[in-house]
Amino acid sequence: SFARYDLHPSTCNNLLGKPDADCFMQAFESCKPATIKGKSITVHGDPVFSYAQIVLRDGCNILFVVDDSLDAYGHNSLLDGVLCTDARISDNGAYLSFLCPIGDPGSDWTGISLY
Repeated sequence: SFARYDLHPSTCNNLLGKPDADCFMQAFESCKPATIKGKSITVHGDPVFSYAQIVLRDGCNILFVVDDSLDAYGHNSLLDGVLCTDARISDNGAYLSFLCPIGDPGSDWTGISLY
């Protein structure tokens, strides 16, 4: 499990820990291994950590993990991760998004905050 993933190093975060979306997108487009992590804060002030890793298994895939174990209202639904095959990525400058079927219809987009 990736619980408390923040202890793991990341190849696409700068020295201050800020996610570098360009690094991750270039690695994905080239189908090269890379990792990126981000942290967001809930409306209640609790941290939620996100982690993505490019996995080279039958193509270029993304393993996406969410650790909301420090969120008082979290439910750790993606703590073991979900492997996104045929994933698409977009970056709007604030959020690195992955198209990945993660459950309910219409909830296919997930991602990492870039702040």
